[in-house]
Amino acid sequence: MHHAILLVGDNISESNLPTEYKQAKTDVTHIIEPTLTIGQVRSFIDSVYLKPISDKFSVFVIETRNIPIEAQQALLKMLEEQQEHVRIFLIVPRADFLLSTVRSRLFYDKTLTMVRSKENVDFTAFLNSSIDERLKQVADRVKKKDLKWINDIVLGSERLAEASSVQNSKLLDEVVFVRSQIDTRGASKKMLLESLAISLPKKG
Repeated sequence: MHHAILLVGDNISESNLPTEYKQAKTDVTHIIEPTLTIGQVRSFIDSVYLKPISDKFSVFVIETRNIPIEAQQALLKMLEEQQEHVRIFLIVPRADFLLSTVRSRLFYDKTLTMVRSKENVDFTAFLNSSIDERLKQVADRVKKKDLKWINDIVLGSERLAEASSVQNSKLLDEVVFVRSQIDTRGASKKMLLESLAISLPKKG
C-alpha cells in the first residue's frame, strides 16, 4: 500500500475505504475538520511519529474541505519524511486547491474515489429558485445558523462547477473562493453565499 493516498470526494462514510478504516479505533485515527489549520496539522504530525499499538501500521484518515497554504506547507514536510509505519488517506472535495508539491506526494487511487450518487435536495431547490428567492433563503438560513444547509449549497455548487468547468471557468473560480473562505474565522457566510447565489446559473 502507498504511504499517502488522495481521495477526491465528500466524506468517509460514502467512500470505498476498507471497512476496518471507516471506524476510528486503536491505530486508526479520523481527523474531520471543515478547514485543516496549521495547528491541527502540527498536532497530526506529532501523532505520526508515535508507533502503532497493536497493528503493523498507524492509519490516519483526514477528511477536510480546505487546507490553507501554510498548513499545506507543514503537511508537505511530513509527507516528504515518510514513516514506514504510517498510512494516510486524505479526503478532499477537489484536488485543485492543493499545492502541486503536495499532490505529487499523494497517490491518487481512482478505485477508492467517493460515491457521489446521493441527491442534494436543498441545492436542487436553491438552483431552481430565482435570484431574489435565493437571497432570501441565504438570509434566513444564515440567521438560523443552518450549517447543514450551508454545506449542501456549497457542495452542490462544487459539483455543478466541476461538471461545467470547461464552459464556465468563472463559476469554478467563484466556488473555489467561497469554499476556501466559508469556514475561516471572521468570514461572512451571508456575503459569500449571496455572491454564490448570484453566480449560479439563472432559473429558466
